[in-house]
Amino acid sequence: MVRCTLLFALSLLVACSGPTDDPVTDETPAITPEPMPDDASPTPEETPEATPEPEPVTEEVTPEPDDGGDVPVLTGEPHVIPANPRMPGMNDQFTFWGWSRDGLRYAFETYNPGEGAVDCDMAYDLYVIDAETDQYAQGGHLTVAHDSPEGGANGCTPADLGPIIEAKRTEAFEKHGIVIGNLSPAVTIRHGAGDKYRIAFPGGEETVAFRVLHGTDDIYSDLAKAGAAYYMAVKGSASTWVIEPGRKRRPYVTDYQPVLLFVSPDGRHAAFIVKRSHTAFEGNRWSFMSNGLALPDWLL
Repeated sequence: MVRCTLLFALSLLVACSGPTDDPVTDETPAITPEPMPDDASPTPEETPEATPEPEPVTEEVTPEPDDGGDVPVLTGEPHVIPANPRMPGMNDQFTFWGWSRDGLRYAFETYNPGEGAVDCDMAYDLYVIDAETDQYAQGGHLTVAHDSPEGGANGCTPADLGPIIEAKRTEAFEKHGIVIGNLSPAVTIRHGAGDKYRIAFPGGEETVAFRVLHGTDDIYSDLAKAGAAYYMAVKGSASTWVIEPGRKRRPYVTDYQPVLLFVSPDGRHAAFIVKRSHTAFEGNRWSFMSNGLALPDWLL
């Protein structure tokens, strides 16, 4: 009886109680990440591009001039043949300056003090010769003279040629490696009988044939106007070496004479110096030219 009364009271208590507030629930379903496939790799983080290293700056290096290797460089003085003191206008002054460091080029100069017909006809001529080819080196002939042989109200212009030729000579020598005084003693070409001459080469003395072709004493003739040529050759016991073949005629040149030989410091090249006679205001004027060549083995 007591148990029934207790159950009845408990049921009344439940029925009379009000509803309890449910907690607020977020009804948005949670996002569940999809599982990553087994063969997938994680996306790498983006790597910024590396800043390129600056390219090294290469300084332009000027190559050192060729010092000639084993070619000896001699210390001496230029070889000078002065102008004729009694008639300077009839004979140019000649200066052999020397050879290049490599023994392949040489330089000489002539100075014409003027022939006396006009006041300002003096001139310098500088030559740099390639002894492998018997030709001018690049830019190897230059002349320095007054603007007008007759001069003007202020005399000869420019007044002094000396500083001009000195500057041009220095520039040419630096370009071609010419060393002033780099020369062996001059060898005199000795005249023998007829057209025969004798020259002391490094390998011994040899006979040289030298003939003037189309020469003349008449400076006013057509023959003088056309000019003369010359033939020059070494007549060895087993071979002949032709230095000048005798085909080139030089206008207003009437005569030639071989005078000197300069052998390069290494003994392998030679400069033959030849005087030549030009028609002039009164008579002939002597100047100088050369043949530059490599010596054949049998003359070494």
